[in-house]
Order: sequence, then C-alpha cells, then structure tokens
Amino acid sequence: MKKPRHTTEQIIEKLRQADVALGKGQKVPEICKSLQTTEQTYYRWRQKYGGMAPEMTKQLRVLEKENARLKKLVAELMGHSDTTMVSRVYQHLAKNLDHMRASALKAVGQSASPPAATS
Repeated sequence: MKKPRHTTEQIIEKLRQADVALGKGQKVPEICKSLQTTEQTYYRWRQKYGGMAPEMTKQLRVLEKENARLKKLVAELMGHSDTTMVSRVYQHLAKNLDHMRASALKAVGQSASPPAATS
C-alpha cells in the first residue's frame, strides 16, 4: 500500500494556509502552487478535512481504524456461504459508518453532505 505523503495534521495546516490566502484574494491555482499540490488534491483535502480542527484528527484516526477493522471483518464473512447473513452484516456496518461520519462532521459544524467545489 502506498504511504501517504502528508499527515492529517500537515493537511489541516495547509488548508488553513489556503484559507488565509483565499481571504487575501489569491486564486486556488496560485495557492496550490504555493502549497506544492494539485487542485484536485486541494479539493479532495477540502472535502475530507475542510473545517476540521487539529484536535479532531485523533478522533478521525480512531474512526478510520474502526472502519478498516470492520472492512476486514466483512471480507472474512464474504468467504462464508451464507450470503444473507453477510449482506445483513454489511448493511449494518454501512449504516453505522454513515452514522459515525455524520457525528464527526456534526462535531466540527458541517453538514453530512460534502461541500460543493468552487473554483
């Protein structure tokens, strides 16, 4: 698996720098050059981490670990022949993951829907 180039804390710091630059009237392409990233990466980061406080990174990591654990569990269950049980477990896990994601976003004051990307 490819190692991420930036930690969550670094990404949040870069997004804060971008917010300051946007407030000063700079355009997104200029900001991306100064942050040494692409516009696509900037908007992906903005969608995933936008408005997140640095303190929330620990909670995000916990949720990501839990999600990985649940995905592994589902993958193990997929090896079994009882597909109705597997589909019920998967639906339950997906519902819980959506609930956890909405709770995390609510904690940082965002809605559950991703923000619209503007140029």
